[in-house]
Amino acid sequence: MKNSISFFVVILFFHLFSKANLVIDKPIDTIEFKKGKILFADDFENNIEKWFAELEIPEKSKVSIVNHQLDLEAKRGATIWFKEKLSGNYMITYDEWIVDQGGENDRVSDMNVFWMATDPEGGFFHKDGKFPSYDLLHLYYAGIGGNENKTTRFRKYTGVLGDKAVIKEYTDSSHLIKGNKLYQIKIVVKDGRSQLYVNNELYFDYNDVNPYTEGYFGFRTTRSHQRFDNFKVYEIKK
Repeated sequence: MKNSISFFVVILFFHLFSKANLVIDKPIDTIEFKKGKILFADDFENNIEKWFAELEIPEKSKVSIVNHQLDLEAKRGATIWFKEKLSGNYMITYDEWIVDQGGENDRVSDMNVFWMATDPEGGFFHKDGKFPSYDLLHLYYAGIGGNENKTTRFRKYTGVLGDKAVIKEYTDSSHLIKGNKLYQIKIVVKDGRSQLYVNNELYFDYNDVNPYTEGYFGFRTTRSHQRFDNFKVYEIKK
C-alpha cells in the first residue's frame, strides 16, 4: 500500500511539473506590429481625384460622391484604383456597404479588393474593367461574396495566364455578405505576410514565400452598387 501511494505521488509530481513547464504553440491570429502615422487618407468629402476608375461599361456606370462617400454604380466590371503606389509594411482600413435598395445595379455580390498590384509589362491604369483583363498582373485578390454571393475566396495572381489558384475559400453564410450592412475592412501587409479582416474577423492569412513588395490598391466589383468611406493607409513600424 505504501509503495502504491509513493508511486502515485511521483506520478502526480511529474504531471504537475510537466504542465508547469509545458509550452503550447498557439496559432498566430494577428500580426504583431506598432501602428505608425497615417500615410494616406480619404474621407471623400469633396471629390475622387485620388482615385482612377476602370469601368467595363462606362456609359452605364457611375463613380461619384454621395453624402460624403465614394459611390460606385457598376453596370458590369469595375475597379477603382488608389493612385498612390504602396510599398513595404502598411495597414489599410476602410468602410464599405453593398447598397440594396431596389436600384438597377443593386445586386448583393462581389465586395472584392486588389492589393499589391503591378503590371510586369510596365505602366498601369490602362485596363478596361473586365475581370480577365487583370489576369496577367501581379497582385493579391479577395473576392468576398463572389459568384452571386456564394463564395468568398483569396487568390494570388502570378502574371502567368491561368495561374491564380484559389488559396482559401469559404462558402458558409457567415462569410458571405448582406445588403445595407456596414463592413469594416482591414488589410495588414508585413514582411511578406498579408491578412484581411472583415469586421475584426480574420478571413485570410497568407505568408508568401515570394512576396510582392509594392503595388496598387483597388476596390473591385462587378454589377453592383457600393459605397466606401474612411479610407486610411497606416505606416507599420518594425
